[in-house]
Amino acid sequence: IQRIVTSLNLFARGESDQISPVSVRQSIEDAVRIAGYQVRQTAHLTTDIDRDVMVLGNSQKLSQVWINLLVNAAQAY
Repeated sequence: IQRIVTSLNLFARGESDQISPVSVRQSIEDAVRIAGYQVRQTAHLTTDIDRDVMVLGNSQKLSQVWINLLVNAAQAY
């Protein structure tokens, strides 16, 4: 539960246009923590990320992309 709360707090800090190095792995893990329950209601969700990749971007916006993809996939299933 603590990890979910931490992910939500990071995600809910508001819109920021701050561009910085973002861990793709961490971004996906945060999205799965937030949307995972909803996805698991209709589909089997597994993640297998071999290595971490850093990208230059906005961490909240990238997490929102993953959440949208996960929820849309679950609803389409």
